[in-house]
Amino acid sequence: MNKSKLMNSTYARVRLHPQARTRHGIIDREWILLPCDPKGGFPIWQQDAGYVYTLGPDHIHSFYSDPAASADGLIHGTLDLNVQLRYSEGRGFTFTPIRGRYRRS
Repeated sequence: MNKSKLMNSTYARVRLHPQARTRHGIIDREWILLPCDPKGGFPIWQQDAGYVYTLGPDHIHSFYSDPAASADGLIHGTLDLNVQLRYSEGRGFTFTPIRGRYRRS
């Protein structure tokens, strides 16, 4: 993952792949990439539901921009993740590594 490219994409509207899950199904919404935190994590915010989760650099495989969707002046794209995010009431977000995914060092 190109960390500097992702840091330059602050406030990008992103979709997650794979999509985050709840016990009711998937969270098929755009997330907003917030400024990198001091520990090097990448916070994402789902505005409609108010969910916030900080992805570690090793959670992100790559970021793909979507120039066609970015015509509104905002950066849009997809975060391809190495983890499956799950949300449950009371526990918040947890993640499970996805086995067999190619990971860059």
